[in-house]
Amino acid sequence: MWIIGTVGRQALGLLSFVGQTSRLFFAACRYIVSGRAGLRETLHEMADGGVSSLLIATVTIVFSSMVMSYYIVGQSLRYFQGGFVGVLLGEAIFRELAPVLTAIVVAARAGSAMTAEIGSMTITEQVDALRALAVDPVKHLVAPRLLALVLVLPILTIFSDYTGLLGGLAVAWHRAHIDPQSFFAAISANIPFWVLARGLIKTVVFGAIIATVSCHYGLRCERGAAGLGRCVTKAVVVCIILIYITNFFLTLALYPF
Repeated sequence: MWIIGTVGRQALGLLSFVGQTSRLFFAACRYIVSGRAGLRETLHEMADGGVSSLLIATVTIVFSSMVMSYYIVGQSLRYFQGGFVGVLLGEAIFRELAPVLTAIVVAARAGSAMTAEIGSMTITEQVDALRALAVDPVKHLVAPRLLALVLVLPILTIFSDYTGLLGGLAVAWHRAHIDPQSFFAAISANIPFWVLARGLIKTVVFGAIIATVSCHYGLRCERGAAGLGRCVTKAVVVCIILIYITNFFLTLALYPF
């Protein structure tokens, strides 16, 4: 019977989490759609979340693309011509590597910072002070962060797309002497723009997930340093899990065979 009770509590906890985050997301969207998200706060969050994650995202995608290119070059030279290296690498980067890895980096860097900042405000009762002054914390804290990540994550992903291609090209040139002209010509001739565009659509969803989950845990942070640490850890872990789960269903919807 204890197994049934444990499963029941976990199911209720999951339903509660889905309900609370959905309510928070739609409340923030209401302020964004009505134009009350706060331009200055949104630009600040875009600069903070985007610039702070740029270097980490670049290093991650470049070396991941270099490893992918290393394997693709080896298999291409074994089974078919090396001219397919750019196409295969471009497909992998545009569809999966750049959107997913960039989102994970942003979740770890910007998402954790959001949870820590809002969590510290919750612990020190600054959020309660906002409510006492008739200021909605969702409008002041959540909506600008949600809008900022939805806007900045596709920009970071575009940057990751092309830096990843450059990293893959370096390996392809070193291993198989594939020149840059033929590398990029194969990509432009065989990969339509919608492949890149649909990858960017993924990042919009990922940005909404990261901002909503991070703010959710920040607003419900427990008191004390240990409570803040647990909230930050939970936020990052849940964001990464949801990114992978959502990516599967988005791939099925956006890239049907």
